[in-house]
Amino acid sequence: MPSPERGRGRPPVESRATRLAMLYDGAYALLLAGEYDAFTIEAVARSAGMARKTVYTLVAGKEELINGLILREGAKLDALLHGDVATEEGVLGELRAYLTMWARLALGPVGLGIYLMAVAHRVASPAIARSYEGQGMSYGVDVLRAWLARPAVRRVFAIDDTQAALDLVSAVLIAQPLRGAALGVAPAMDDAAIDAIVTVTLDVFVRCYGLPGTSTASNARLLGTSAP
Repeated sequence: MPSPERGRGRPPVESRATRLAMLYDGAYALLLAGEYDAFTIEAVARSAGMARKTVYTLVAGKEELINGLILREGAKLDALLHGDVATEEGVLGELRAYLTMWARLALGPVGLGIYLMAVAHRVASPAIARSYEGQGMSYGVDVLRAWLARPAVRRVFAIDDTQAALDLVSAVLIAQPLRGAALGVAPAMDDAAIDAIVTVTLDVFVRCYGLPGTSTASNARLLGTSAP
């Protein structure tokens, strides 16, 4: 029979991994609410429900916190591209799923907030900009680069200059919308806006690199457009 004293005393100590996940969740929630101007260790601690001194047992400061958050979010891209699909429709479906997740990470309120912080603090805290570019944007490009080299993908797209193809995708999908949001002439993108820009990006990419023998009909179904 359990002792009536069971459950009393100090609560169990959470693991470091659990506390770190709570910290990242708190930082994410703050950025999701558009509070990037007020993104301080104190504000993140309140959002995460922990003491400021606890935050400093997990990360050295704001730069390390943001870097960790970028790495956590970027890991969502890893499982989306396999390149072992057997059909054109499968390849295009994988690409659409990847571009959608990449756009959500970069153009949603969290990614936009990190980008704006990187720009605002590029002199005082250059590590934020390095994390955004190296662990964020460049990582997204590198995952796509590896996928474009796979045999299944090469049966659908004819790409002689991989870097030019990657530049095209990142310019249409990320850079152009991000500029409008950063200048304040457009808000962070919602799911409908992201779906629209992904459709445009896929359409441009297929028109530029789709092999002549690929099916316009299947392209149109996945792109959400009508076949000519």
